[in-house]
Amino acid sequence: MPRRKLEDVLPPDGRSIRNVPIRRERNKDIVPPSISHGDDSSVRSSVPVLAPQEPVMKDALRDETYIEQMEEVREENERPPASGRGRYGKRNVSGRFVLWGFVGVAVLFLIFSVLLLFTGATVTVVLKEVPATLDGNFTAGTTQGKDALVYEVMTVSDTRQKEISATGREQVDTKASGTIIVYNAFSETGQRLIKNTRFESPDGRIYRIDSSVVVPGYTKNSDGSTVPGSIEVVVYADFPGEDYNADMLDFTIPGLKNDPREELMYARSKTAMIGGFSGVRNVADKKDVESAREALRKELRDSALVEATAQVPEGYILFNDATAVTFESVPERASGSDIVVVEEKIIVHGILFNVETLGAFIARELIPDFDGGTVVITNIDSLDFSINEKNAGRIAEGEDISIAFSGTPHIRWMLDEEALKADLAGTAKEDVNAVLKFYPAIEEAKVVIRPFWKGYFPDRPNRIKIIEKAS
Repeated sequence: MPRRKLEDVLPPDGRSIRNVPIRRERNKDIVPPSISHGDDSSVRSSVPVLAPQEPVMKDALRDETYIEQMEEVREENERPPASGRGRYGKRNVSGRFVLWGFVGVAVLFLIFSVLLLFTGATVTVVLKEVPATLDGNFTAGTTQGKDALVYEVMTVSDTRQKEISATGREQVDTKASGTIIVYNAFSETGQRLIKNTRFESPDGRIYRIDSSVVVPGYTKNSDGSTVPGSIEVVVYADFPGEDYNADMLDFTIPGLKNDPREELMYARSKTAMIGGFSGVRNVADKKDVESAREALRKELRDSALVEATAQVPEGYILFNDATAVTFESVPERASGSDIVVVEEKIIVHGILFNVETLGAFIARELIPDFDGGTVVITNIDSLDFSINEKNAGRIAEGEDISIAFSGTPHIRWMLDEEALKADLAGTAKEDVNAVLKFYPAIEEAKVVIRPFWKGYFPDRPNRIKIIEKAS
């Protein structure tokens, strides 16, 4: 039923029907009516009859006020009960308990889900480390052996030139020269080329190396393809004269004809063949030439050693004194009518040690009961190294050399983290020691498993984290 709306009309003096008093009197007198029987006598009825009185609502204003009050009573009855109480003011205890119980279960479920989401384990290990004192002479070579100290040769070369003023003319016979790159796609081991090995151009011109070299073996890419080993060398023409000057060329090695290496060892030019001359040309004062060469050698030495250090492969070390430097003086050549070009070439042979191999060698030398585990020298850069008889030719050819080490190496055992994770996956926490006994590199370990009530490691190794700490 639609609600009836009432509006007050207020007179100018502020009076309102809301201020009209409502009489709430009860009828006090009940007068029995008289019943006439046609004579003067009268009989009083037993049915009570209300005595005449004023109407409760004397006018329309009172009627409207009554209706309005009834509406207010109805609204009060229809108003919803206060929170926690029923319709008649009683507290709704059971409903509140159900609500809070539902909220509590939801919170516990959320916490449990979050803990499961971050399930994992952390193992903090202290690795075994032994300080030692090293001071002695050793023999190193390129031949692999069980207890051998093995080194590898790295070669870096560079060429620079300087122009000086000519002071005269004279008969000159010089051979052309240039730098080539020799490739080895034949084997994974280095291949030696002896002094005066020939390299032949497509048109039959012959160039030779003036010292023995070892061409590194090939490597494999991740896709299985072969990357030939290579080395840069300087070659010289067989005869003087401008006929041997040439642009970039490809070379074969005649000495390998009918050999399995014939197609798999070859060379290509890195620079043009220049300097070949036979005849009269401009020359410079010998003192000026020597001064220019000394300046070029200093520049070449500084830059080549920096370049050698930058080219050290990951996992190897090149000590400060582990290089042998040689210079090659390219014959002077005339440029124009009054200029002589002086050119110098540097070749740096560096001795590289594999960090793990060197660490194992030192551990065997200094620790009587060494267990043969994988170790590393944590302060390897601080060791003093020297070559007792520095011979560039012997180093270039990979022959045995005498070296010296001194210092206080810190020998630390290495941990195979991936193997440890795989062994711990799914293991009960109380069985950790049974796993760790197979890892002698670990001196002590602390295990934290999440959530805290789980008593075993996650089944997936990638949810196990290993943190290494020094002892």
